[in-house]
Amino acid sequence: MLRIDRETVTSGVGFCGRSGDSKRVPHLAASLFEELGPWQPGASVGLGFSGGADSVFLALAWKAFCARHPALQGVTTQLWVVDHQHHARSGAAAQAAAALAETLEVGEV
Repeated sequence: MLRIDRETVTSGVGFCGRSGDSKRVPHLAASLFEELGPWQPGASVGLGFSGGADSVFLALAWKAFCARHPALQGVTTQLWVVDHQHHARSGAAAQAAAALAETLEVGEV
């Protein structure tokens, strides 16, 4: 589990909790991916994506991390959307999540 809390985000950066700080958070959180590496060219990374705030955050953090590391251009990224069929609207929710994932331009959906 990747846990991002106030202490992790603030280390060495100076998080103030003011409006506008959230624009920097994906770039700050992207540094946490370094601890999950090393990332080899040709590797595949799959991210679960529900379309909710946490999924969008994770996808954008990964995108920011890849942008900062040109060597990761060879890594294949997939955003995984699952229709769990636990309720009548799950199909529509999965389709909406997939459509949102496409707009982020992070990887294959």
